[in-house]
Amino acid sequence: MSGKLRYTIIFLSIFLLFIFMLEPKAKAENVLSTQTSNLSIEDCIELAITNNPSMAEKELEVHIQEANVGVAFSEFFPELKVESYYETWDDEHPYLPFNYTGDVDIQDVSPYYTSKESLVLSQPIYHGGENFYRLKKAEADLSSTVYDMKVRRLDLIYRVKRTYLDVLKSKKLLDIQMDNLYALRRNLEIAEFEFEEGAINKIDLLDARKLLYEAMVETIKALDVYEYNIVKLNIIIGRKTNAPVILEDIKEIDMSKYSLPSKEEASIMACLNRPEIFRVDSKIKSSQMNLKGIEAGYWPRLDLEGKYNFSQDEIKGDYEDWSVKFKVTLPVSESIKNVSKVKKAKAEMLQTEIEKEKLKEVIDLEIQQSISNLEESSIKLQTAQEKLKEAKEKFEILSFKKDQGLMSKRSFILSELDFNKIREDYVKALHRYCLDRITFDRVISSVKTSVIF
Repeated sequence: MSGKLRYTIIFLSIFLLFIFMLEPKAKAENVLSTQTSNLSIEDCIELAITNNPSMAEKELEVHIQEANVGVAFSEFFPELKVESYYETWDDEHPYLPFNYTGDVDIQDVSPYYTSKESLVLSQPIYHGGENFYRLKKAEADLSSTVYDMKVRRLDLIYRVKRTYLDVLKSKKLLDIQMDNLYALRRNLEIAEFEFEEGAINKIDLLDARKLLYEAMVETIKALDVYEYNIVKLNIIIGRKTNAPVILEDIKEIDMSKYSLPSKEEASIMACLNRPEIFRVDSKIKSSQMNLKGIEAGYWPRLDLEGKYNFSQDEIKGDYEDWSVKFKVTLPVSESIKNVSKVKKAKAEMLQTEIEKEKLKEVIDLEIQQSISNLEESSIKLQTAQEKLKEAKEKFEILSFKKDQGLMSKRSFILSELDFNKIREDYVKALHRYCLDRITFDRVISSVKTSVIF
């Protein structure tokens, strides 16, 4: 790069620096000063479950399936119904009942009318088990919907945890960038004083201003990320505001307290806890009951019917009668139709069983991947913890030297920037480890709701 181009870039940076000098600080202080509520991870999860419309949708689906179970159960009870009809005509279109004896003149009763009311009680006795299998299918569908709601709940909790961590990370990184900004402002003040004293040349002064401008740009970026994560968290938990929230701070993790289970142990835990497996089992049971219900259509149906009649007739007079019928229905044409239905039901059942095998493969891959990621992030976090510990000790020594006048202020500020870079790496390593931890908990469907801080 030529000297002229270098000076042009530096002077342009200085110009932009003075334009935006106060913006990052004012904007950040304004955002941080509008924090309105303290929310723990449990509070965020509770708000999300209460306010998220997808959970309300699943609850309605559960109520619908519960009603379907009631409808299927009602098929076992007798059916009571009332029938009534009224009929009339004049003498130009006479219709005489078969037992008319001629005792009554048709002209005397024209127009002729008759009415009949009936009370019918029907009780199904045997339908090949169709009603029983229909009830069992409705119960399996209800179970499947309940487990589907649990899956939606776990996914929502995972989203809350992940976004909660993103907010914490972006807040920590914003704090570090603000520290860098303040440090580089002090550095610029010192550089300007040294330039006036003739201790440094103008290039060094412009470099100090350039470093401050770059820090301002990074602070603005960090602030935008923080605001975005705040908005995202507020949307998920259903808060009708975009104001920030005060969350629990990130603390150091004692890695010796946590141990990973083996792949076999994780697979067992997933099989015992993951609602996706129970959901597909319920779908398989529903397919089986649907198939048996269709096959029940091959069997004859037995029904018992009792009927009480009350009739009014101007020719025959009023009379009452009752009857009891035992009906046997042979499904001749329906048996032919059921062949295709049975084939379809068997194909659907086979498809559901294949879905279960695929789900097991996906779970095994998820377990393997999550354990691998967690092992990697655990090692990186341990390394970052050790580096941070060493950097703290070194920074304390440098602070002592500065206080004793054994180290220049500008050199101390540069070492402070190096220390902040190690702090930033530690925050990122901790964030990655916590994400991998909650991902592993989701894979095995752990009921824990707290995040490791």
